[in-house]
Amino acid sequence: MTESIINSLIGIVPAVLVAVVSIISNNQIVKVKIEELEKKVDKHNQIVERTYKLESDVKTAFNKLDEERQRIERLEDREMK
Repeated sequence: MTESIINSLIGIVPAVLVAVVSIISNNQIVKVKIEELEKKVDKHNQIVERTYKLESDVKTAFNKLDEERQRIERLEDREMK
């Protein structure tokens, strides 16, 4: 009876070790992939922030352009009179 228990333990121990090593290596892979995804998200967020800034700058430029067009129209109206 004791021999069968010892033999069972001898068979189970390597299986448990393999399972533990497999879990640890899979965790390392998952950590690396998560870090890569975090970097991609950071890049995406930077692009969104830059796009927002560009949209704001373009809006300001168009407003200035409209003001200059109105100014030119007023000057042309004065010259016509």
